[in-house]
Amino acid sequence: MSELEEYEAKIHVAGICEVVKVTALTPHMKRIAFHGSALRGLERHWRPEMLIRLYFPPEGTTTPPEPHLTADGTLEFKSPPGTEVSPFSAFSEDPLVRAYTARLYRPEALELDIDFVLHDATPGLASDWAREAKVGDKLGVVEFALPSGHRPATVRDADVYLLFADEAGLPAAQTNLEGFAPGKKIIAFLEVADRGEEQQIDTRADAQVTWLHRNSENCRPGTLLVKAARELHWPTGKVFVWACGEMKAVTEIRQFVRKERGLQKGTFKTQAYWRLGKTEVERMARMTELTIAAAEVDPASFQESFEEIGMNLIDPTLFESKSTS
Repeated sequence: MSELEEYEAKIHVAGICEVVKVTALTPHMKRIAFHGSALRGLERHWRPEMLIRLYFPPEGTTTPPEPHLTADGTLEFKSPPGTEVSPFSAFSEDPLVRAYTARLYRPEALELDIDFVLHDATPGLASDWAREAKVGDKLGVVEFALPSGHRPATVRDADVYLLFADEAGLPAAQTNLEGFAPGKKIIAFLEVADRGEEQQIDTRADAQVTWLHRNSENCRPGTLLVKAARELHWPTGKVFVWACGEMKAVTEIRQFVRKERGLQKGTFKTQAYWRLGKTEVERMARMTELTIAAAEVDPASFQESFEEIGMNLIDPTLFESKSTS
């Protein structure tokens, strides 16, 4: 794999997978291992930050939508009666779909691990399912084919990598930390509720990892990450910033590194994985609304905003004003 490889924007995996193991990593993080023949060959496309779309059973049932690839690579579904799902869920408020980081893959066993945060205050489709998950449960699984510009931190060109993540971003941060080449200089800040939520970090990189405990400060999620970014003694050399987690926090970090640290497009990636006080359906519905509105007003700025988080839009004219003739 070349240092700056562009990943193929194509779906390679789609099918039904079955739970084969459930492990409590911490009081609020559960690792669930899925097995299925649909996972065969995933190792050829494995990358840090790989996203997997999970299709959950409709309420009151145990049968999830069944995704499959046609001969020409088109994604189609066999859905339970009375349900519909979207083949494209990157910006869809589809109530049965959630995107998760692929944590670990064991090709010899066709097993894929995904880590789930168990939320106490806010109910959610995936969190509620994971809390009760048991061996034999089934979900639809699809590799999330993102544009090739959506590259992980490990293939960025920098002297120092700054990573900021809360519980939701922790699995993606860990895949990056595990994927960095030996000796890479990493400074990582990981915010969790308390010491009991810390996990073992495995990396060959020259990594300085600081755990931030939110409950000891009695503060809003993400507050300690923003504080860490602002108070950090900025390293010398070429810096790449990666921040994933709660929407308000990663937005503030993005604004800080752009406006106060002067980082340019391509030298940072910030991505909101959740929004405090909102369900995922509500968050995605609002994001879709704002995305379309922004694209209609200024397609060029719309494309640039996506490039800043590492995503390339193939056709920026998609949302240009329609002719009134």
